Amino acid sequence: MRAIIVDPSAPAALRLADVPEPVSGPSQVLLEVHHASLNHGDLNDARSGRVAPGGVLGSDAAGVVAHAAADGRGPAAGTRVVTLAPGAFAERSAVEVGALAEVPPSVDLAEAAASPVAGVAALRALRAAGAVLGKRVLITGASGGVGRFAVQLAAHAGAHVIASVGSVARGEGLAKAGADEVVVGLDGVDQPVDVVLDNVGGPQLVAAWEQARGGGRLARRVGAGGRGSAGTARAAGERQGGTGCAARCRITAASQITPSVANRPPNRPGCVPQDG
Repeated sequence: MRAIIVDPSAPAALRLADVPEPVSGPSQVLLEVHHASLNHGDLNDARSGRVAPGGVLGSDAAGVVAHAAADGRGPAAGTRVVTLAPGAFAERSAVEVGALAEVPPSVDLAEAAASPVAGVAALRALRAAGAVLGKRVLITGASGGVGRFAVQLAAHAGAHVIASVGSVARGEGLAKAGADEVVVGLDGVDQPVDVVLDNVGGPQLVAAWEQARGGGRLARRVGAGGRGSAGTARAAGERQGGTGCAARCRITAASQITPSVANRPPNRPGCVPQDG
């Protein structure tokens, strides 16, 4: 089967290759991958050596269960599922049942595939910030994959959302996604905020925190500042098993929260790159 593997000699340290078919263990399903989502952390995994040469990259995938787990647990064959698990960039993958979540019929598989790393990171960060109903929430790096999810989730939770982006062009679509204010950098943020959700790090994190009123809360996502890896995000997500993915799918189905899908090949499986 085909897969994207780590190759330090190739551009970006990855390439498409033929690899052996996966062999699923007793507690694993064999997943037929229909869509996979590329995150910046996947590239970090390839370049840093976190995934060894020849290893299959990827964390986010959605598809259909080809063979159920031999131990009888988990979804049956034919079930549409999404996963946050290693080795997602392949035609098929052996996945632990605890890392799977069933995709509701109303949720597109391509959108489900874009949810695990970015969507779960946004969901966890907002949960860490506590209740945001009626609160002023400043989201930095709002145009990225995590940021766009965070804008929609915070707006859905009743917050006054201030979306901070790097340029006017990067802010396109964020007002429609639920942002009450879209600012470049921190220009125009002239009132204190209650919550800062940081996706940038560095000096902007310090400047954003200075906007918080006394008793304000800071939620900084895993890997903010460009140093994260998909493996780091998986470690955070795997502490909840498939529950983080399941929660994101339920929210998506109930509230029409959707990712920004940059590339959706028609009528066939494909890759869904995140935009940040």
